[in-house]
Amino acid sequence: MKFMIPVSFVFLTIFLSCGDKPDQIKALKDEVMDVHDEVMPRMGDLRKASKSLMTKAESLDSLSAEELKALAADIEAANEFMMEWMRQYETDFEGTEEEVLNYYKAQRKSVQEVKERMLNALEKGQKALSE
Repeated sequence: MKFMIPVSFVFLTIFLSCGDKPDQIKALKDEVMDVHDEVMPRMGDLRKASKSLMTKAESLDSLSAEELKALAADIEAANEFMMEWMRQYETDFEGTEEEVLNYYKAQRKSVQEVKERMLNALEKGQKALSE
């Protein structure tokens, strides 16, 4: 009888923790899409900043123009990084619960990198345009 209580507790703990995975998966999917939805509207800002940098570069001496062109290239790369992420993202990834959980954890990390890269490139570009 002493053995049954700890064993029952272990099985109960395992059963309850397994029930949390669908909730964890949903929360991760929601978190990934929240970050995506936060930065997706900024893609227009990226394109506009890149175009403005290139226009400004055309009117400057070669050294300043090259710096602006490099910033524009960084912005374009950040934009493409978002596009690549969107192309590979699977909204309904299938697998075991553990595989699905790991997939969305990895996607959360990836979309955070996309966000950081986009916002950093945009900030640098806008700063250069305001100078």
